[in-house]
Amino acid sequence: MKEKTQKAAKMIAIGSVALLSSNAFADKTSEKLLDILKANGAINQTQYEELSKLVKEDEKAAAKAIENEVKVSLKGGHFKMKTADGQFKMQIGGRIMVDSAWYDDSDNKFGDGTELRRARIFVKGTVWDNWHYKFQYDFAGGGAIKDAYIKYTGLKQHLDFPLNITVGNFKEPFSLEELTSSKYITFMERALPNAFAPGRNLGVQLSSHGKVMDGGWTAAVGWFGKGFDDDEVGSGFDESTAVAGRVTFAPIATKTKVLHFGGAAEYRSYDANAGTILRVRERPESHIADHRLVDTGRFSAGNTTKWGFETAGVYGPFSIQSEYIHMNATDVNRTAQDARLNGWYVYGSYFITGESRNYSAKKGAFGRVKPNSIVGQGGWGAWELAARYSSLELESIPGANGWEEYNVTLGLNWYATPSIRFMANYVLTDSNNPNFDDPNIFQLRGQIDF
Repeated sequence: MKEKTQKAAKMIAIGSVALLSSNAFADKTSEKLLDILKANGAINQTQYEELSKLVKEDEKAAAKAIENEVKVSLKGGHFKMKTADGQFKMQIGGRIMVDSAWYDDSDNKFGDGTELRRARIFVKGTVWDNWHYKFQYDFAGGGAIKDAYIKYTGLKQHLDFPLNITVGNFKEPFSLEELTSSKYITFMERALPNAFAPGRNLGVQLSSHGKVMDGGWTAAVGWFGKGFDDDEVGSGFDESTAVAGRVTFAPIATKTKVLHFGGAAEYRSYDANAGTILRVRERPESHIADHRLVDTGRFSAGNTTKWGFETAGVYGPFSIQSEYIHMNATDVNRTAQDARLNGWYVYGSYFITGESRNYSAKKGAFGRVKPNSIVGQGGWGAWELAARYSSLELESIPGANGWEEYNVTLGLNWYATPSIRFMANYVLTDSNNPNFDDPNIFQLRGQIDF
C-alpha cells in the first residue's frame, strides 16, 4: 500500500512540474520544485534531468511565443498593432474632410461649391524600439505625398536629454498653427499669415524637448530643400535650401491650464540665376475659393528671411492664441528694394460644455479635444464658440502691389466624438484689391479621422 502511495505521489509530482513548465506559469518555481522533489526522493536523478530539460525547452518556447505575440487595439476607433515587447508598433489611419461654401459678393467672381478638402491615408510605426516612420498620402486635389520620413530616438540612451533625428519630407519647425494638425485647428482654415509658413519640405532635423516648471520646452533646427510637389527647380537651376528653427517655452501645461510662448525663423537661399521664382498669395480663409484677394505675383528673390512669434493660453474652457510673422525678400541682383511682408492673427475660443483645448508640451502644439460626453452614448458632445481677427499685408513689393486683407471669422465647432467633428465658419473679408468685391463667406465641414 505504501509503495502504491509513493508511486501515485511521484506521478502527481511529475505531472505538476510538466503542467507548470508547459504553461509557462513559473520559471524559477518549476526549478525549485524539481529540487525539492529530488531532495525528498519523489523523483530520481534521471527523472530530474528529463524534467529539467523539459522545463528549459518549454521556457524557450514560451518566450518565443510571447516575443511573436501581436496585440491589436481599436481603442478610440484607431487601428493599432504592437508586439508584446513593444519594440514593433504600427498604426493605419487617415482623415476625411468634406466642405461646402457660399460666397456673397456683388460681382459674382467667387462661385459657391463643395469639395473633398482632405482624404488622407497613412501608416506609421516603430521598429526596433528607437526607429520611427510615417508615410501619408492625400487623395484630395489630385493627390500628393504629405509626410514621408524616418525618425531616430535612440540617442537619449547616451545623453542626459532626448535628441531626435528626422530625415525625409515633413513640416519645417515654423508656426504654432501650421504645426497643429488640420484635425485639431480651431477654424476650418488656418489664418491669413499661414501664407508665410514653409510647410512640408525634404530635409533633416534635430529636435529635443524637456520639462520646466509645470510644463515643458521644445527646440528644433533643420536643413531643408523643397518638397515633392514643388515646381521651383527648372532646367539649369539649383534647388533653394533653407535653415529653419523653432523654440517653445510653456511654464504651465496642465489639462486645464496652459501658457505657451514660442519663436521661429527660416533663412532660404535661391539660385542667383533662377530669376522670378517667388510668389506669396493666400485664399480668403476658404479653400473652395478660386481667387486670392492678396497676391504678389512672381518676383525676383535671392534669399528670404522669415521670423515669427507665437503665444497661446488656456484657462479651463477659455483659450486664446496669436502669432505675428514677418518676411523679408532680397532681390537677386540686389538692385531693388527688399520686399517686406507681414501678417498676424489673434483668436479666442470658449467651450460651452466645459472642455479644454488639449496641449502637448513635448510637441509645442495643440492636439485632440476629448468631449466630456459622446453623442450616441447619452451625451451631447463638446460645443465650442470661436472668433478670429487676421491680417496679411503684401503691399511692400518693388514694382508691384500684393494688396492687403483683413478678415473676421466666427466659428462654431461640434465635437460629436473625439474623432468626429462638424464645423461652421462665417468669414467677413476686407481688402484694398480693386479687382474684387470683398466676399462674405459661409462654410461648413464634416470630418472624421480614424
